[in-house]
Amino acid sequence: AAMTDVDGCERNPELAFRVNALGSQNVALACERCGAAMVHVSTNDVFDGRLGRAYYEWDTPTPRSTYARSKAAGEFYVRSLLRHFYIVRTAWVYARGGSNFVTKIMAAADRHGALRVVTDEVSAPTYAPDLAQAIARLLVTGHYGVYHFTNSGTCSRYDWAVKILELSG
Repeated sequence: AAMTDVDGCERNPELAFRVNALGSQNVALACERCGAAMVHVSTNDVFDGRLGRAYYEWDTPTPRSTYARSKAAGEFYVRSLLRHFYIVRTAWVYARGGSNFVTKIMAAADRHGALRVVTDEVSAPTYAPDLAQAIARLLVTGHYGVYHFTNSGTCSRYDWAVKILELSG
């Protein structure tokens, strides 16, 4: 569970940290008490995107937004409190239904027609069922640590929006 509404995190930083940082701390403490391993799903937003290459698991987080700082704080608690954890950083998760970039672009196009979408944000859109399957495969390995899981390929928000609108008609 997490507060993933990036704009909502900016409007309410206290809630973002209570959910994403302290919530993760509480789950980590409960896992420690009962000897359970923990899966903490995090975000590529813990990096500022200025590196000029793909980020590796060992790169030092450089969060800029409230959302990113709250997620990085959650990672800190998990790493600090547990020996048996998986931190899985992912990006631009989407699935059928729900509220995600795909559904928002389709709804905005229906409402407004023409859209303005940024070209300077580049990442790897990740299909939620693929992410879940990758996490399930990871769990049986017992190889604890930090992982970056996304689908292959990258695109800008603009390129992704164009493809969404092409495929949705």
